Amino acid sequence: MTSSCPVCDGMVRGGVLCKQHRREMAAALQSLRLNMYELAGLARREFKLAGRGQGHASAAFASTPLNMSAQVLYDETDDMLQDVAAAIGLWGVRCPVLIRRLQGRLVALASSPHCGEAFKEITHASEKIRLWLTPPDERIIYGRCLNPVCLHEVSGVAGQKEATCGYCGSTWSVSAIRASRRERYRLSPVDVSGVNRTLRMTPAQAAAWLRGQTNIPVTRKQVSDWIRRDRLPSSEPLDGGRWSFNPVELLDLAERAA
Repeated sequence: MTSSCPVCDGMVRGGVLCKQHRREMAAALQSLRLNMYELAGLARREFKLAGRGQGHASAAFASTPLNMSAQVLYDETDDMLQDVAAAIGLWGVRCPVLIRRLQGRLVALASSPHCGEAFKEITHASEKIRLWLTPPDERIIYGRCLNPVCLHEVSGVAGQKEATCGYCGSTWSVSAIRASRRERYRLSPVDVSGVNRTLRMTPAQAAAWLRGQTNIPVTRKQVSDWIRRDRLPSSEPLDGGRWSFNPVELLDLAERAA
């Protein structure tokens, strides 16, 4: 008899992680192993994060020896990993050594009585740190918040399954946010001004449109390659180097490439 996966079945405790969720936990631990070093360096102000093309302005006052926000996040993650490790009999070590020990005990971690809770805490911490280390202007725009009274843009990093709106605090499935954006184009072939939503532009303009919609660094060459390889079946050549593009097809390809 095979044990149920607590993540797939929504169990509070017990069971064994399935192959897919075991793989995701291993990837999250590897991400933490790398990013905790970077987070520690930020906390000690050994370097700073800067977005695309950002310069540096001198502060009016001397900075503190530690970046307290980074240090608090590091300590919170370290404490969480201590609790996870204690459940499988690992004590007396701290990050980053602790993460390497957990990676070596992945089988025990995936079959412990609290493996479902450990999976959620580890993957959530991994995504939270990745998001924290990514400047806002380099985050992927998934679409608009599904809260009908909010509708602000929701962004995150590649590979996220859930994203939290920075305005209303609602958490949504990334796939649901993206599906809502596509559905808007499918159900409304014209916008509120009555303008046809079909894009009529050059490949360079289409790449710029995608960058504005998703913040994914799509290039003119990529769009031209999609046309040449018939990956945009609805596209038709127009005059002056312009093409007609289906926005849903463009979004699908850009999101797969991210």
